[in-house]
Amino acid sequence: DGRVAALALGAGSRVAASSDLKGATARISAPSLNVEAQGEAVVAATDVVSDTGNGKTTARARAVDVRASPGLLDTLRAVFEGVVPSSGISEGAPPPSLRAEVGRVEATLWEGADFGDSRAFCIHAVFDGVALAAEGGRAVVRVAKAESFSRGPRATRDGPALALNAETGEALVVRATPDEDGGRVVEAVVARLLVDADAAAIADHRACCAAFAPSGGGA
Repeated sequence: DGRVAALALGAGSRVAASSDLKGATARISAPSLNVEAQGEAVVAATDVVSDTGNGKTTARARAVDVRASPGLLDTLRAVFEGVVPSSGISEGAPPPSLRAEVGRVEATLWEGADFGDSRAFCIHAVFDGVALAAEGGRAVVRVAKAESFSRGPRATRDGPALALNAETGEALVVRATPDEDGGRVVEAVVARLLVDADAAAIADHRACCAAFAPSGGGA
């Protein structure tokens, strides 16, 4: 349908794959790795190392920069589903195991044609010390520190609207587990939450949650 996505590895990257009686393995080592949609870099990662084998994947990156709108994510989703149709996944196969660590994640999420679109919201969030572990349908995300800023046309403040931090340990822990009805139960534990938000920041954050919610539902 004309939508285009791409995976770009920076100069000096190495990709290795092997297969034997024990199974297939793959390793990627890249100074930079970009995931693009419609010519825009949606995900830009630096110093990436990933190992996959025996149904397990471990990955780490120094930093990941995400710049996305709902439309760009729809493009990535459509292309991925076209390349890897669900019928190509073995039924009854156990969910893959994933462990990932990222030093810093920065995410800029907006709606509209660009950042200056007067109809748009724009949220800029920063997460430090991110660790993800997923296995058997269960997932845990741990974050050492997080801040979220309102950057839309209505924004009136430069400082963070929301800040999560902790003197020791994790500032945020999110757990997702499957329930008996085939859905998911999500539990979040926050060490300390600081809120400094006006009406504009609240409106931007609510609109962002609504637009990027998996079900497309309201905030």
